[in-house]
Amino acid sequence: MVDHKIILRGLNTLFLEPTIVKRTDQDFIAAVLDELKDEYRELEEGEIRQTSVSDSSVNDGDKPYPLTLFQPVHRTFYLALVEAVCDLPGQPRVDPQRIEGSGLVVRRANWKYKKAEDGTRGWSKPSDQEGWLSQDNSIRGWLAFADKDAQDLDPDPSYRRPTLSVGNSHIDSILARNDDSPYVESTVPLFVAPPEVCEATGKTILYGVIPVTDNESSEADPSLTEDWDTGLSHMIPDYLKKGPATTMPTLGGSSGRTLNKDDIKEPALADFLNSLRLFTRGLSLFDDDTAAEGLLAALAKIELPSDSSTSHGDKFFEKAYSVLVLGEGGSITLPEKWPAIGKALAGKIEKGARSCLQKRVIQYASNQNRYSGTGDTYLVRAFVRVRRDDVCPPQTFWSVASGGFRIAPWYESGDVPPPTVELPDAFDGNFLKKAKPNVAFKMPESLFNTINSIDPEKLMEGDDSSQKTPTWGVQWICGFNIPFITICAFIVLNIFLQLLNIIFWWLPFIKICIPIPLPKKD
Repeated sequence: MVDHKIILRGLNTLFLEPTIVKRTDQDFIAAVLDELKDEYRELEEGEIRQTSVSDSSVNDGDKPYPLTLFQPVHRTFYLALVEAVCDLPGQPRVDPQRIEGSGLVVRRANWKYKKAEDGTRGWSKPSDQEGWLSQDNSIRGWLAFADKDAQDLDPDPSYRRPTLSVGNSHIDSILARNDDSPYVESTVPLFVAPPEVCEATGKTILYGVIPVTDNESSEADPSLTEDWDTGLSHMIPDYLKKGPATTMPTLGGSSGRTLNKDDIKEPALADFLNSLRLFTRGLSLFDDDTAAEGLLAALAKIELPSDSSTSHGDKFFEKAYSVLVLGEGGSITLPEKWPAIGKALAGKIEKGARSCLQKRVIQYASNQNRYSGTGDTYLVRAFVRVRRDDVCPPQTFWSVASGGFRIAPWYESGDVPPPTVELPDAFDGNFLKKAKPNVAFKMPESLFNTINSIDPEKLMEGDDSSQKTPTWGVQWICGFNIPFITICAFIVLNIFLQLLNIIFWWLPFIKICIPIPLPKKD
């Protein structure tokens, strides 16, 4: 029976948190296990140890937090290593046969840069942690634990002790199953090192890969916050908010209020057209969505007098959307003045717009990716389930939390050489003879005709008209040579970099060219 505590600690006995090892070798797990054996092997006379696991540790206690962990796209990987010992005199190692399960959790815990009482500044270790949790087979995303005790519960509810206990293990298990849908925390496996490694080191060592990328996304619907309210206020045009009658923009002249699709380029209508696009497209006002019913009903209460009759706001927006946004033809007549909007009607418009925005938020802002927060910091904790001699379930023990770390976004440079793309010599006649299209694009005839009818000279003069090409009722497949396309893109890229460098001075950071001597040919 396990009647004593199990301690999970880093390989450095003076440093309790899990040891995090950074590796850039391809077979990094095998390399770490071999180094573990060599690190504790007695060296023969004259033999020099080349490397050790401690050399690649990134959290030896001397480095400031939060650490930066790179992604696999940077060809960099991280292992968490712990040893399991019994909290007994001499701290003997745990028998690997008694370990029924083990794992690693990554938790979000944002560290804060604070000033201490002595005037020094540093990162304060957070007490609150958030776990990547699921419930009823649905991923709920990052959620805070109820309290500190909840942070030490087994990630799998089936291994947790029941909240209620009557002293009978069978009845207690039934009570546990009747709990209201407990949360399950996402884990990655920890593996016990091979017997030869444990024997060489004299330790029961567990290792696991720290995940820094994940395709999992939260399935919980986001809710509107104050930030969304600010965005909503910008989406609603001023003439639909509480206020007096508003003079509408015109093009001038007697027909300045009658607009068609050609008037979308007029500067005088820019603000009106931007608000129209944002309101109709941004809120999906006419996408046959039930979320827009309340907003359309509120707009229908706006009466817009015209020269011949009275129309309503919902019909006006529908017609303006068709003519000025979709360009479907026809014309739309703007009223001379938009009527005053009262407090009650403005409230209904805002409520309807909020319903539309909530739907759009669910469509585009939900499915929060696990590691999408660029400014977030994380930590790892290891756990182990140790088998008991009695009929009680295994007991779960946790390591202390690691120091905080951030995950470098993909666009940051890593510590390994960048991948190279070799370009051919476009002036080599032998290459030109061998170059053939190696990729093909299938396109409809309308697109093919449009591309072929473009006259570069007319475009330079500002004439965007194109010649009509006869329609043959066929589909086109056009082949291209990828190396030549890459060379063309490279040339265009360099031209634009030179132009943008005038404004941003990016060039010293974007482009670095280093000469590499060619090997001598015999």
